[in-house]
Amino acid sequence: MDQETAKTLFKEGCVLFLMEYPIGSEIGIDLQSWNVGEKFRGIKMIPPGMHFIYYSVSNKTGQIAPRTGFFVEVNPKEVIGMKWNALSEDFEYITSAEELEPLKTNLENLDPFLGPYPYDTYKRWISLSHRVSKTVVEKLEPLSKRITSVADLIPSKKFEQKHRHRNFQGETTAPAQTNIEPSDKPLSELATSEEFLLPEMHHRPGTNLRFSEIPTRRYPEGASSAEITQHSLDSSYVLEQLWSQWDNPNQLLGELQMAFLAFLVGQSYLGFEHWKQLILTISTSDRALLRNPDFFIEFLNDLYFQLSEVSEDFFVDIVSQDNFLVHSLRTLFSNIREINVVKKEKGSSLKKLRDKADKMVEHLQTRFNWDFQAEPEDESPVIVADL
Repeated sequence: MDQETAKTLFKEGCVLFLMEYPIGSEIGIDLQSWNVGEKFRGIKMIPPGMHFIYYSVSNKTGQIAPRTGFFVEVNPKEVIGMKWNALSEDFEYITSAEELEPLKTNLENLDPFLGPYPYDTYKRWISLSHRVSKTVVEKLEPLSKRITSVADLIPSKKFEQKHRHRNFQGETTAPAQTNIEPSDKPLSELATSEEFLLPEMHHRPGTNLRFSEIPTRRYPEGASSAEITQHSLDSSYVLEQLWSQWDNPNQLLGELQMAFLAFLVGQSYLGFEHWKQLILTISTSDRALLRNPDFFIEFLNDLYFQLSEVSEDFFVDIVSQDNFLVHSLRTLFSNIREINVVKKEKGSSLKKLRDKADKMVEHLQTRFNWDFQAEPEDESPVIVADL
């Protein structure tokens, strides 16, 4: 990057101060991360829009904490101040004018302490995040506004109440010390014995991602047996329920992008699971192809860039026994081919979708060596008969 361009970006871009962050800890923005040194005070030249800030703090022994991150939307020339709180082990916004104003007025002097935004990864970031709007983030992010790579789980209230020991006055006391004696019970009985069962765990309130709930019932109320059978083969009813939770269908693709980024950058397995479930639902929605072919064109565009970020053996590692993407996309590509043959009168959108699908098939076959022609033996329809 030449000096003039750098000066322009410095003046027009956002500056994010990250003060008092422990030396040796990881800090990252979007698709790039670093281990910070003594001089680090923040990041400069951040382009306007939505970004993901993430961090893994290092203690005195060099141990790295699990990754935590948050989405933030920045404006041109904006100066944002944050400071590390050693007690809560998290960043807090600097809201005091007394602390923030000196940072704003001394930008040029503080420039050597600010790391530049990694513009070599910016196009990739935009391809992965352009639908993740403020509306999408505010609806889906945890109430804590922090996405963590390790779920914060606590025992259910039912478990706590059941195992709480109380004395006469109703005060909580420690459980009595007991000696564990050898048992003559068979292992099968011990495994299901209440005293050996692990507690049911739940997310600590406010810490879980609030993704759209995918309906478990795949058919409308009052559906006949024939309709239930049809809905078991076609997820369009479920997809339409998901569309109805947003102002427009393409915002669901924003949710798909946010789930993928929560997994890719935030290292959240829950993000991967939701991304997977959305892909399964979208790919097996036959009737919805006719209703909104443009949605599926955009879906394939977004999926192309997402799959460009993973290694060739990624799906072998994650889903070694059943590659859900091959299964799902085989159904989608087959449905697209059939609809274009039968419904040619639907016009240019379906033709564009067919062309997009053909290119996607060619790309995935070349890169991953996936076969979308062979039909798995276990793909048989579910039939519901009237009794």
